[in-house]
Amino acid sequence: PIFDTVHKFSMHWSKEIKHASDRIYYFGYTGQSSQLVDVFCINITNRTVRTVATGLYRSQNDYHHNMISLGGYMYFIMHTPQHGNELYRDNGTTLEQLTDLRVGSESGVYGGHNIMYAFKGKIFFAGYDSIDRVILYQYDPLSKSVSSINNPWTQASYYPSHFAEYHGKLFFSCADTVHGTELYVYDGINPPYLAADVMQGKASSEPHHLTIFKNDLYFAGLSSVWQIELYRYNDSALIVPTFPSGVMKTAQDQLYNITIYPNPSSQDAYLDMELNEAQNLLIRVSDINGRIVHTLDSKLYSQGKHTISLPLANMPAGTYFYSIFDKNAGQLSGGQIIKR
Repeated sequence: PIFDTVHKFSMHWSKEIKHASDRIYYFGYTGQSSQLVDVFCINITNRTVRTVATGLYRSQNDYHHNMISLGGYMYFIMHTPQHGNELYRDNGTTLEQLTDLRVGSESGVYGGHNIMYAFKGKIFFAGYDSIDRVILYQYDPLSKSVSSINNPWTQASYYPSHFAEYHGKLFFSCADTVHGTELYVYDGINPPYLAADVMQGKASSEPHHLTIFKNDLYFAGLSSVWQIELYRYNDSALIVPTFPSGVMKTAQDQLYNITIYPNPSSQDAYLDMELNEAQNLLIRVSDINGRIVHTLDSKLYSQGKHTISLPLANMPAGTYFYSIFDKNAGQLSGGQIIKR
């Protein structure tokens, strides 16, 4: 064996093995109790094993997980009786507690899988706010500060999870009271906004297993017939499966070169698009609360380029979303428009 000291892995935690610099971290237990979890750090260089934290409470709902390596540190969430679930980091010698979102024994960081991600040099995670909503937070290692991301929904939690970086933006699954659980995106500056409303209305597609392959974002999600299907997102065009075969229908085969300008806009905005073939399309603009503010009724558009005016000049400043639907009410494309 490489090391004289061997620690027994809990079968539940053995998959949580990550490395930072020359160190390997894992959650396990030494056999004293299957209910008390320890965090171990193996230094590959000097061949030593260090116990980072010991005697951590383990339960069905309070997971120690989501380990992320960034800047030589290992970031992870763990649960203690004193603080509940919180964010920690370790540099190989020192363990630091980074958050205490709800002072005392109540958990501040949301307990669940796939709720933490490194994006643009910061750690993003799901946590509770002062009125017990689960929202998106970021930890900035440079300023050593924790802050919440601008939450566009004021009435409910939106449980961000299943993160993936795509085209320089952070995509994730989250819920609101208007759209259900759908695919959202955060550009690092503006509030998160809806990327694709797969299941129209309050029904949820529950996007998960977000994966980048070549130039596309793939994810699994529920369909209108309540089956889990494969979806693909590319350049703000959602590719929706056909039924019942589940074979993907490619929006780029019909609709491409979509541009919104000016964006942001203080007056009307314009949508440029190009069609490979003639087809009936319906175009809709909604506000951040899901209220439809403008509709271009379904009409036949010829093959080729089209420029469509979106009357935003008299609309209040804010975030709006455009959606393009085919004759079967399937969404072919959508995106964000900022009105100043």
